[in-house]
Amino acid sequence: MKSRRDFLRIQQKGRKFRSQHFILSLFPPHPDAQTSSPGRLGITVTTKVHKRAVKRNALKRRVRELYRHKCQSPPFPCDVVVIALMGAAELDFAAIREQLLTLFERSKLIRTESVSPRRNG
Repeated sequence: MKSRRDFLRIQQKGRKFRSQHFILSLFPPHPDAQTSSPGRLGITVTTKVHKRAVKRNALKRRVRELYRHKCQSPPFPCDVVVIALMGAAELDFAAIREQLLTLFERSKLIRTESVSPRRNG
């Protein structure tokens, strides 16, 4: 997703989920969008997050990779915008993964992997 209009539409009208360092917004795809696509991903990392472009781009690559691995076939078509908040660039990959997986589960983009209790006997 590249157009500012799409980003703004999803951010204003979409359903929002927040963690400490990320905001995830979901919205059904625009009717003019290609119907074969399960949805699009947009990532916003401003200079408030980190002033160096290298750090901002690395954070975007990590978010994109997590989305690609965990949300390969979402249960419903939707456009997704992930907004990084201040402090996100200082997180290691494990912390980014933990926060984003929590957001993906809360938004129902992925199923919660529940562990059934084991019975003795």
